Amino acid sequence: MKPGFALTLSDDGIRLLHRAGNGWTPVGDADLEDDALEDTLRFLRKTAAALAPEGVTSKLVLPNSQILYTEIDAPGPGEQARRAQIEAALAERTPYPIEELAYDWSGTGETVQVAAVTRLTLSEAEGFAAEHGFNPVCFVANPDPEAFEGEPWFGLAESSTDLLPAGTSLERDTQPVRVTARRDQWQADGAQAGIGHDGAGEPDGEQAREATLPDAEPAAEVEAEAEAE
Repeated sequence: MKPGFALTLSDDGIRLLHRAGNGWTPVGDADLEDDALEDTLRFLRKTAAALAPEGVTSKLVLPNSQILYTEIDAPGPGEQARRAQIEAALAERTPYPIEELAYDWSGTGETVQVAAVTRLTLSEAEGFAAEHGFNPVCFVANPDPEAFEGEPWFGLAESSTDLLPAGTSLERDTQPVRVTARRDQWQADGAQAGIGHDGAGEPDGEQAREATLPDAEPAAEVEAEAEAE
């Protein structure tokens, strides 16, 4: 199976997307500086539940600012040798032991494109998404095509064990998230699902508490360390 939603995280906002055929439809956005952030997140969660009555699962699209994209000479031969060469290079280019990093690579030549992020970043992003009811099951990114071909995969979320049906495996997407349907089409689909759009994200009178994206500073340090070399 594939998750029906993508929660894209950036340094200043959040966007929820719904899978639509071979692409994605925007459900809504949340501004981290908005006083009504909690209400907006609550609305997005309720909208997702209406669009997917069978259950909401999402993949987390991490901010590129928290990911190290680099090229590494890894001629192999073989996948095991190539993996060892990538890990040795990452150990030299970052201040973290390899056990604290999640990474993926793309390419079949002697030089491959590598994307790496700290596992602390993954844990904090998962905690944020789970707290707000978006049921994260995996971690990916949306890179510049010149930096990484395809969709980087950073593995399953810890919560996936409880969220995926027994005996079900998660299928990776080969291409990064791309919005292919217009918002008005989503509104038409939402109307069929009985979702109202007037006043989307408006405060419901409850006091909205401050919420922020997880602090992913360790991954930013990975990038800074690489740039310093």
